[in-house]
Amino acid sequence: MKKKFVLFLIFLNYLFFSLSQDKNGIFTLEEALKVSPELVLKLNLKKQKLAQVPFEITQFKNLTHLDLSFNKLSELPAFISDLKQLEELNFSKNKFTIFPSEICNLTKLKSLKFNRNSIEKIDSCISNLRNLQLIDFWDNPMKEFSDAFLELENLKEIHAEGIRYNQKFHDKWKEKLPKVKIFFGAPCDCMD
Repeated sequence: MKKKFVLFLIFLNYLFFSLSQDKNGIFTLEEALKVSPELVLKLNLKKQKLAQVPFEITQFKNLTHLDLSFNKLSELPAFISDLKQLEELNFSKNKFTIFPSEICNLTKLKSLKFNRNSIEKIDSCISNLRNLQLIDFWDNPMKEFSDAFLELENLKEIHAEGIRYNQKFHDKWKEKLPKVKIFFGAPCDCMD
């Protein structure tokens, strides 16, 4: 009897996981908590009015994609560093004023999006993210552009639109990173 019950639970997990595959395998937290944690690869916590990242996400050790966009977050908890398989992190449109250094421990990250926050500087620890291919931080009041970007050999794309830099600044960074597509806003007669 116990064996049949276990098989039934496995079947339910499979069925639920198969249904969520119709959404490209993206789970909400409520859906994710109903299946085996190892099945959860993509988690959508977008527009949940979160002021804190739920601790429950730590059980999803295979998580590769995490969308925290359009919330009320101002920091990431230390446990975010435990999500070692994370390849894509989006915390755009939140209330961050400081770049969360916890991100620098997520060495498998390929895509990092945090546009429309209030971050003025990206920590130089970003150079730890050797697999990073895309970084999107448009519409943040960036006061400087870190030389740590030069160490990111897999970087292909930077989105920095909405940040006011002069033409000399544009030219300097396009020269330093010739293989990277850099999207700046229109140059201005301002910061270099």
